[in-house]
Amino acid sequence: MRQSQSQQSDYACLADKLDALLVRLGCGNLRQGSLQRLTGGANKETWALDAVGCAGAVRQIMRRLSADALPGDRTAGPGSEARLITHVLILIKAHLREQS
Repeated sequence: MRQSQSQQSDYACLADKLDALLVRLGCGNLRQGSLQRLTGGANKETWALDAVGCAGAVRQIMRRLSADALPGDRTAGPGSEARLITHVLILIKAHLREQS
């Protein structure tokens, strides 16, 4: 399925932000071309990606609220979700250190 120009721009923006976050957390870089949107979820997006550091590539799964989803009683807000993602990336960093 072909992506619209807007979807390609959103993808590139997300990839850039994820790469910058991985670098900032010391978890390496986002492997170019590894970011893939997975199917499923009405109000959340699920993505697969590879974080590449000195110990090699580590396949990761990331979930986030869709841009048009509103946080409700049963969902984490963007701030909570960002903190959770940060903690997961810190764990990835520790795992990569153990592997090297």
